[in-house]
Amino acid sequence: MNNSKPGKKNNKKRGSRKSDHHIFAFIAGKISFGFGIAFFSIFGAWFAVIYGYFFIYGNVNFQPDELQAFTQHLIISVAIVSVLYFIQSGLLQSLGFPGIDKRYRLVNQLLHRDPAGNRTEKLQDQQLKSLLDALSNIPLYNALIVGICSFAVTFTVVYLNIRMTSSFRHAFIIFIGGTIAGIVNSYFGFTIAGYWVAPIRKKIQETLFHRNVTFEKKHIFSYRKTSYSIIFLVLLTMIVLAQFMSTGHKAIEEILLFIVMSIFSIGFNIIMFLNSVNLFLEELNESTRQLAEKGAGLLFPTYAYKELINTSAHYNRTALEVNTIRENLEKKIEERTLHLVQAREEAETANRAKSQFLANMSHEIRTPMNGILGMVYLLLTTNLDAQQRDYLEAVKRSGDSLMDIINGLLDLSKIEAGKLALDVALFDLPGVIKEAVETFAVSANKKGLELTGEIEPEVPVLVIGDASRLRQVLINLIGNAVKFTETGTVTTTVKLEEEHKDKNTVKLHFSVSDTGIGVPTEKQKTIFASFTQVDGSMTRKFGGTGLGLTISQEIIRLMGGLIKVESQIGKGSTFYFSLPFEKLEEAVEKENKNNLKIHDKPTPMKSGPSSKPEKPEKSHHEVTENEQVRILLAEDNAINRKLVKAMIEKKGWHVTAVENGKEVLDILQNIENAETKGFDLVLMDIQMPIMDGVETTKAIRKLKTFEHLPIIAITAHALKGDKEKFLAAGMNDYLAKPIKANTLYAVIEKYIH
Repeated sequence: MNNSKPGKKNNKKRGSRKSDHHIFAFIAGKISFGFGIAFFSIFGAWFAVIYGYFFIYGNVNFQPDELQAFTQHLIISVAIVSVLYFIQSGLLQSLGFPGIDKRYRLVNQLLHRDPAGNRTEKLQDQQLKSLLDALSNIPLYNALIVGICSFAVTFTVVYLNIRMTSSFRHAFIIFIGGTIAGIVNSYFGFTIAGYWVAPIRKKIQETLFHRNVTFEKKHIFSYRKTSYSIIFLVLLTMIVLAQFMSTGHKAIEEILLFIVMSIFSIGFNIIMFLNSVNLFLEELNESTRQLAEKGAGLLFPTYAYKELINTSAHYNRTALEVNTIRENLEKKIEERTLHLVQAREEAETANRAKSQFLANMSHEIRTPMNGILGMVYLLLTTNLDAQQRDYLEAVKRSGDSLMDIINGLLDLSKIEAGKLALDVALFDLPGVIKEAVETFAVSANKKGLELTGEIEPEVPVLVIGDASRLRQVLINLIGNAVKFTETGTVTTTVKLEEEHKDKNTVKLHFSVSDTGIGVPTEKQKTIFASFTQVDGSMTRKFGGTGLGLTISQEIIRLMGGLIKVESQIGKGSTFYFSLPFEKLEEAVEKENKNNLKIHDKPTPMKSGPSSKPEKPEKSHHEVTENEQVRILLAEDNAINRKLVKAMIEKKGWHVTAVENGKEVLDILQNIENAETKGFDLVLMDIQMPIMDGVETTKAIRKLKTFEHLPIIAITAHALKGDKEKFLAAGMNDYLAKPIKANTLYAVIEKYIH
């Protein structure tokens, strides 16, 4: 905590205060601090002399020569005493005499040429404590000294007057007047000294506090006593004025002069009193502001009145308690924040490890699965008897089921990590519905189910969205419907729910209804949870991982919708959701709809061609009908290399197979140097020894001859960001393992024709 400076606002006020009193700063800086106090105290002394003088003048009828002598005696005595007072206060400090009283000597020495106390922070603790004690006592000692000086003047004038007039009555009145002057002078001396030492006392107290040095908090006076003093001064003024006017032989100018001087004197003391209150309130306001802004907010009042000292002491105890509580709270918050940061880092580390594990597992599982399913496909294209074909088809179905599970787990991990992304593009909506429905045509036919798809006429044909994720959701829902329905129908319906022509958007309502076993009411809220099924017992009839609905729900939510279910036991279920899509302009849509020749209500859905692939960028070498396609294959796994090679050769294309990217680069460099016929396309595995697919692709793109050679990634890396990373490296397309023959052929033909 740092409260060594009260704040900008307060600093400005203090700076203004110093500039307003540059006379004191000049005198105290050039001569001594004590002399600066004495210089201003003299003004108070002359006010006191005026009080005494008017009292005496009002009660004694001096003869002209007596009045002149009295006045001369008074002025000479005041002048001599003033010089002695100045010497004791430090007038001769430059000559090596800082004063008579030890307190004045200490103050004058430690504040030499530093009237604002700016160098006090460099003093040692004991020096600061001694200086603080001296400053706290100077107002009282200054009052005592000026009081003694006043009585010295009084006795001198009384003595001289007795010798001159031999009138003890006059002497007594002069003594009373001198006593009044001494009291007023002492009060002024006390007030003026307290005014000038207050700012330095405050600065020293702050310095000692921040050094953790204990010091006695002395109060010089109190507001109650100050109030009594002002009242006494007013009463005294009224008495002197009344007595002065009662003689009846005084000029009106003399009376007015006394009244003006009295008002000035009393007003000065009242202003000083009010100024101390106002300054304390400003300091209190500044301290509370600092406390609110997480500063120390401690309060050190400039004026050492008893009430202010006590109030500031109570306030500082409260401020210290608040700061302690705040520090403890901030420490706890910091500790908890640190724990949260550590927990977050651990969670991120675990998430990265999980993602890496999933990436590795995806690669390690997809690679052998590609070999298994690919070889099964090749076997199914050979001459087999019925039993062999049946066995191989069972293997293929099991492999496909296993890949569905793997893909489901990968999608779930993406969802949990918040990395599931949409691929938004223009697509043929009826085509997507048709593909999803026809996926289960065989299984529905075996169970004797009526599988239909219906699209209302108002539904646009071409929309902008993620066709792949929509197809995935529909396949999950239709697959569940077929699985849990023994007899009856499974119907997929698409309706127009909302249309905003000004924004060119629509909201479409999708539903998949069946006449199956239904979902119990108590299960309808839990079936969307991961790994949850309606029947989770060991004796359940229907298998599955319980991920389909969870993944579908998250995909729909990501696309801006919400999936719901309505179901009755024994009567069937309806899963439905609504999704927003952008659509083409009506004229363009109408033209496309006519060209596509889509039926409005296919039952079963048979029409609706799939959206055609975009025409690729011109390849490195366009193949003519009579020219054989030449493909370079890079695959480190022997089984997968053999499989892909066999698939390619089945199409009558020529393939050269190598094990790593270094061999690919060597072959292409030799072709470039020999200027012989090269390859039409490269199938590049990603994870290979010596030189991986990404590094190899970047190297190929540096070869001028092959900077446009089509390179297709074939990899088991199927997590989010993989495709983008491969395309950024310079590859043209991407195939995820396990590779299906028809998909492989379609991609190759996309780039060679």
